[in-house]
Amino acid sequence: MKLRHFKTSLVVSCTFALCFSLFSCANAVTFSSKAYVNSEAEETPNNNDTIDTPQNFKYEGNLKLRERVIPQELSDNSKVMKAINQAQVKLKANKYKESLNFYIEALSLLENNYKDSKYTLESLEKAGWISYKLKDYSSAICYFDRLFSYQQKYNTNYDLYHSYNTLTYIYKNQHKINAYEDVLNQSLSYCQKQYGANSSRTANVNYKLGELKFIKNDYTSANNYLSECFSVGGSAKLLQPKTLAMAYDYISTANFRLRNYKKAEQYSRDALEIKENYNFPKSQKMTTVENIIMSCVFQKKLNDVSYSLDEAIDYRIKHKTDKTIEGARLYLFKAALLAQSDDSIEAKDFLEYSLVRYRSYIKTFNMKYGTKVENMPVNDLKEAIIAYDDMISICSALDLQREAAIYSRQLMQFIELIPSNVDIQFNEVLT
Repeated sequence: MKLRHFKTSLVVSCTFALCFSLFSCANAVTFSSKAYVNSEAEETPNNNDTIDTPQNFKYEGNLKLRERVIPQELSDNSKVMKAINQAQVKLKANKYKESLNFYIEALSLLENNYKDSKYTLESLEKAGWISYKLKDYSSAICYFDRLFSYQQKYNTNYDLYHSYNTLTYIYKNQHKINAYEDVLNQSLSYCQKQYGANSSRTANVNYKLGELKFIKNDYTSANNYLSECFSVGGSAKLLQPKTLAMAYDYISTANFRLRNYKKAEQYSRDALEIKENYNFPKSQKMTTVENIIMSCVFQKKLNDVSYSLDEAIDYRIKHKTDKTIEGARLYLFKAALLAQSDDSIEAKDFLEYSLVRYRSYIKTFNMKYGTKVENMPVNDLKEAIIAYDDMISICSALDLQREAAIYSRQLMQFIELIPSNVDIQFNEVLT
């Protein structure tokens, strides 16, 4: 047995294992997949606020026009106001197509002479939002473009936040990621100017930009945007609990990838506190618990998470997920913890539990790809590198040298296939 060597080396060599797979947010989405559209941390844009009633309406054109009398065309009984009132009634009843037709009728009368009117701007916003709901994205974008154009030309004080927000959903649903990011940047600049750095709206846009950068593997930028959510003023605390927990999960993982393990641990603990306080599902809590374990592993603080490690293993056994690759790694960490405490017999047991599960994973992997490993997705390739590296550590500790040599040769073949722009911490893999 080489458990003495295992005691000193396994933590270093196996901690890379979860860097890619285990330490990921429960609801994190893949940038290249359609799942990206369905980020659960966001709320559906709501634009059911009605336009001011004619009785309360005060004409708000640009500064040169503010003092003029409301023209006859915008009086209470005008065609414009009748169309707008009908549009609002239909909108409240969720009769989107009928509501849109009335807004179009109103705009046909308004846009000739009253482009700076609040009625015009709000009608454009409503028409854009309804078109979004009807999935007529090109029309929605057209309405918002006109709204932004009039707002800029006439320097009105109309609030554009909801329009920017709806546009982000449109581009997200269309998978136009560059346009999505551009609108988010415009929205952030607008929110900072209109509401200040510590408003909930500014925090929400910072969160979305941080999420996007995280998905694009730009962890430095993700950390910067998400850090703004937690800056002076505590604007992140104004986010909804679900979004706030996700923000902590993202910034925790970003710091982990940047090797700021102490910060990663603290942010994960903050996420867990929110999930505990708001009764999140147990599965989401346990994902964060495993993230905390990972951060402590990299800080060589396994003793600090001894209870959490047992809890995570028990949870996976109860839900029959202990035979997954993630469950296997928890057994591996448990073996390392026991080896540190000189409990070599029980450490060997957990190593063998882990070995069985890794062999099952590798068997499944080989059945899926066979010899065509050069065509496998990069994420699967990274996962294979992690698993094979773990197996080398386990087999070496259990004196299975022949098997370890096989995995070592296969590992080197996988490493050669990794694209140059994919970052893997080879210094830890090869330790």
